[in-house]
Amino acid sequence: MAKRKRKSDAAKFFKESAEREEKMRKGGYYYKLPEGVERFEIQEGTQLMDIVPYEITTNKHYEERPKGLLWYRSVFFVHFGVGPENKAYLCPRMTKHINKPCPICEEYQRLENDPSVPQKEYAGIKAKKRMMCNVLVDGEVQIFEVSPFNFYNILHEEIKENDEYGYFHDLEAGYTLKVRWKKESFNTTNYLKASRIDFVEREEIDEKILKKVVDLDDCLVETSYKEMQEVFFGIETYDEDDDGKSEKDKDLDQEDETPKRPARKKKDQDPELEDDPEPEAKDEDWEEGEDNAAGAEPEFEIGQLIKISDDGGNCAGRITDIDMAEEELSVDVGEESFLVHMGDCAVLGEDCDLCVACGGSAENSKGKECTACGGDGFTKKEKPIRRRRT
Repeated sequence: MAKRKRKSDAAKFFKESAEREEKMRKGGYYYKLPEGVERFEIQEGTQLMDIVPYEITTNKHYEERPKGLLWYRSVFFVHFGVGPENKAYLCPRMTKHINKPCPICEEYQRLENDPSVPQKEYAGIKAKKRMMCNVLVDGEVQIFEVSPFNFYNILHEEIKENDEYGYFHDLEAGYTLKVRWKKESFNTTNYLKASRIDFVEREEIDEKILKKVVDLDDCLVETSYKEMQEVFFGIETYDEDDDGKSEKDKDLDQEDETPKRPARKKKDQDPELEDDPEPEAKDEDWEEGEDNAAGAEPEFEIGQLIKISDDGGNCAGRITDIDMAEEELSVDVGEESFLVHMGDCAVLGEDCDLCVACGGSAENSKGKECTACGGDGFTKKEKPIRRRRT
């Protein structure tokens, strides 16, 4: 049985930073490209993109496409900013064709179910939805990786207007995408988002390109539970008896001896303690995002007040539309509308309301944190004071 040595608090390693995430993505911690294949870099302005298909090699494709189909994208989830070196790891639980336990998701669930922990302290550890495509550039294949929010949403809207455009990736009868990238910002994060996509007729692409495309299912790098656990929590593991089995294999063989997750370090707690306390029980009255990280998504309804926590920070708004197929919500935040992934949202209780000062944006007129709501976008309703009869 392994012994674990506590070293530091995991939550402190997480900071919301778009620049850092971009650096980690270039590092390829969660996908590995064949030699000579480069990443497709998006630039502000207009770009032409010839997206070509790959053959699906898994029976558990995220969009439930059949194995062997020529399709244009792979969808997966990533934890950014992990550990003191701010690495990025593929989430094995949320990535459908892997579907294995994830220590980071487990910790997110524990923190979310603890009402004493500020949401800001763990929002950054949630897995982010990503997508990847093969793009043909000057006869060579490059990999285009992006948040679906910044590209797929508008592509999907254009295809709904004309079904013929849905075959844009077809080698024989496809289209070149003319994409206009526009710089946008959300809270303190700047990013490029597709603001318009036109479909331009192109010549037929030789089928030989299929020998060059990257297998988007196989190139994703799965990290072991043990390694993710060590990096995320900052812990060391060692075996008393070397039987050749990995730590996770032993845990599966002896479920009753599964080590507990390190609890959050308190100010007066010895950092070298080996015996970690059990996670505190969830308050029965706690309604905010209950069990959201465990895979049991809340039942969203139009008009509901929700809290949004993603790369840009926190805000709150009301649902105006629901897309169950893409697991996305249309949400009005202040005077703007956004498409957000359901995994980044939590339903707020009836005792909550939009912040009157910021309208849910969590910012004041100068772009600073709204002091009225503390940067959450919502406030708790005051309970009426009951007076005793005299």
